[in-house]
Amino acid sequence: MKNIFEFTSEFKEEAKPLTNTSPYFIKEVAKIGEWVCSNGNVINITKELFEAVVNNFKTKKDKVPVPNGHKLNDVMANFGWVVDLWQDGVSLFAKFDITDKECNEKIMEGTIQDDSVGLIIDNENVMNSYLEHIALTLTPAMAGLSTFEPVAFTHPEAVQKSDETPYRMLNKTEVKKMAEETVSKVDFEKVSAELAEKQTKIVEFEKISADFETVKAEFAKAKEQLAEFDKVKAELVEFKKAEAETVTKMLISEGKITPAQHDYAVASLLSDKRADFEAFVTGNKVIVLTETKPAETSVTVKEFSRAEIKGMDKKAYLEFKKMETEGKAKIK
Repeated sequence: MKNIFEFTSEFKEEAKPLTNTSPYFIKEVAKIGEWVCSNGNVINITKELFEAVVNNFKTKKDKVPVPNGHKLNDVMANFGWVVDLWQDGVSLFAKFDITDKECNEKIMEGTIQDDSVGLIIDNENVMNSYLEHIALTLTPAMAGLSTFEPVAFTHPEAVQKSDETPYRMLNKTEVKKMAEETVSKVDFEKVSAELAEKQTKIVEFEKISADFETVKAEFAKAKEQLAEFDKVKAELVEFKKAEAETVTKMLISEGKITPAQHDYAVASLLSDKRADFEAFVTGNKVIVLTETKPAETSVTVKEFSRAEIKGMDKKAYLEFKKMETEGKAKIK
């Protein structure tokens, strides 16, 4: 049993007038899915149905009219013919030869935008299904399809009247051919060499970047070590000052220098003349600060050292010295 189903299409975007005057147009006329027919029935359009319709169109080569609405018996209402049909993905596309000049102009102006496909579907054997007509309509039901697009000029009259460069929409086969021609022109050896060169530069850059990070880390470490060195250096300076102060106080207490020589002694001990100062102090006699004449109480550094070894204080030492002078005693 064969049923006649009619589907309409709609393009929701705002209509834009076409700029070229051509009798030929390409349009998406149907799409796979469940659709509501003009009689209210729901029909499921499948890939297999499109394949059968396209195959029968190309093999049987029956003329498929483009009427005003679905008026198939009104010869005066026919605007042209379907000259090509193909499937692309989930869509069915058709190429139209619009022979009616007024209809052609209305399509160019955007007055006519939609179509309605008339399919003869064989429910028992889908391969017998075919396209009967594609009508032009103002009341589409199949939504989301594209509008008309002009293609290459082939009518002599159209070519003579047109001063513009023909606009041509490429089909899938032509696009594939262009892609293959483009690929064939590519110098893959050159591209490969350029790619290898860029890759080498990337590796070099990554190495430089890694080296920079290493140097950066080493610099940070050296900076930390320098700070530690400065800290130790400052501590050493303070230690030397304290040591010079201690030695100076000891020399004053021993009578090697006077209190007035305090600053001079500290400065000498902290300078590169320290050895000369130490030799000078070692050779000095003990300085005794007293108001009385200290002739009998003066002692040398060597004598005082010997007395300290014997455990004698200064007073005891002077007694022994006096006795030694008188020949009564001697420090051993």
